[in-house]
Amino acid sequence: MANPNGKKLLKEVLVYGLGTFGSKLIVFLLLPLYTHTLSKEEFGSIELLQTILAVAVPVIGLQISDALYRFLLESENNEQEKTRYISTGLAIVAASSLAGVLVYLLWAGTAGRVDWLQHRKAWILLLVLTALMSAVGKQITRGLGLTQTFVASDMVTTAGTAAGAVYFLAVLDLGVDGFLYSLFLSHMAALVLLLWKGGWWRHARVSEISLPHAKRLLAYAVPLLPNLVSWWIIQAVDRYFISAYEGYGEVGLYAVGMKLASIIALMTSVFHMAWQSDAVRMYHSEDKDRFFSAMFQMYCAMLSVGIAVLFVILKPLIGIMAAPEYAPSLKYASLLLLSSMFAGISGFYGITYVVTKQTKGAFYSSLAGAGVSITLNLLLIPAIGTIGAAIANMAAFLLMWLVRVRHTRRYLKITMSYRSFLPAMLLLLVLCFSHAAPLNEQYAAGFRILLLAGVLLLYRSQLLRLVRLLSSFGRKRRGEGENNAYEKP
Repeated sequence: MANPNGKKLLKEVLVYGLGTFGSKLIVFLLLPLYTHTLSKEEFGSIELLQTILAVAVPVIGLQISDALYRFLLESENNEQEKTRYISTGLAIVAASSLAGVLVYLLWAGTAGRVDWLQHRKAWILLLVLTALMSAVGKQITRGLGLTQTFVASDMVTTAGTAAGAVYFLAVLDLGVDGFLYSLFLSHMAALVLLLWKGGWWRHARVSEISLPHAKRLLAYAVPLLPNLVSWWIIQAVDRYFISAYEGYGEVGLYAVGMKLASIIALMTSVFHMAWQSDAVRMYHSEDKDRFFSAMFQMYCAMLSVGIAVLFVILKPLIGIMAAPEYAPSLKYASLLLLSSMFAGISGFYGITYVVTKQTKGAFYSSLAGAGVSITLNLLLIPAIGTIGAAIANMAAFLLMWLVRVRHTRRYLKITMSYRSFLPAMLLLLVLCFSHAAPLNEQYAAGFRILLLAGVLLLYRSQLLRLVRLLSSFGRKRRGEGENNAYEKP
């Protein structure tokens, strides 16, 4: 099998980037609105609410949305198989949602003990169900190859969230309730678009619900649930420890640091979405090790440079994006940025479990990370405060990556360029701690720029290859064959 075309991948990255990353960036740009209209305690409450949504939506849906995308990719030329998978998947989601509602109603009786959940239980239930159907619709739409509709739904979600935030928070000053309303309306708008433009509801037929297809979907999806919960523990449980030991105000500060670091997560998610289908196809090629290794080098280059740039602009960025009372979040943001490097690399190795359908492997590595996260949060937060949560987050993702490196060798042999990777990691470490050092800010800024230049120099070959790819993408075709973006370094 020939290597996937580099220009095709770049086009996918641009499409997903302009839609997904661009739209999520708008939400990030709403941070000044949130920090100026909400107190640290209110912002902390919203952050806890979002962590609940992040785990409740996929758990209630049994991760069937991811399974539908994976199997629809394989059924691209078989309309009957598409109909059976979609019909069966929607039936599973309907049944699991009903079970989820019953569990929620039982749990809601105790929710009154949590102050920020009072009088919001019905809205939270509606929000979870709407977000679940939107997530399922997006993955079906993506699996059917309707990339533009998938991206448009993300843009609608973002536009709805932004418009709702401005109206409900800035105009009506509704606080946490206003944030809830904006989320609900944005997911509802995206769902309407997906039903209208995606047209996948036409595949939903009761007569096509199939037990064998249900078994395949569940066999793929269910092992992802423990992985997802473990990943959620690493990413979100620290907020609950912080709220217990330090209060909601500290959760708000930590959340600002996490929002800034999440720019890297958005960047990596765009990359993963863009090349996942090529990764599935290339896994069966004799060239697979070379292909994945070349992609990994490019990925590390983009990841390292992106993080280094954010380290350089981090302090002024916080000053622009957050109200003055959130300034202490700088110390959390710097460590969380470094943590995002390990999270990004862990995510790259996690693609291996998708292409091989060996999703149990994702669980074991995530479980190891979750165990470290819980242990270190319990030990460090009472001892050194909120900064302990950032250290626990970084340690958890580091361990997860190392476990995945060892475990995925049975499927792929990804070659790492230690001559560039290790020095780059050292420079990123120095950049991280430069924000804690008692340096004159003018000298510190110049020092950070020099360190950024060092990262650029280390990855110059990968970056030049990317520049050539961008340049060739911009030219008109002149009859010659398209260049291969995955040349061996």
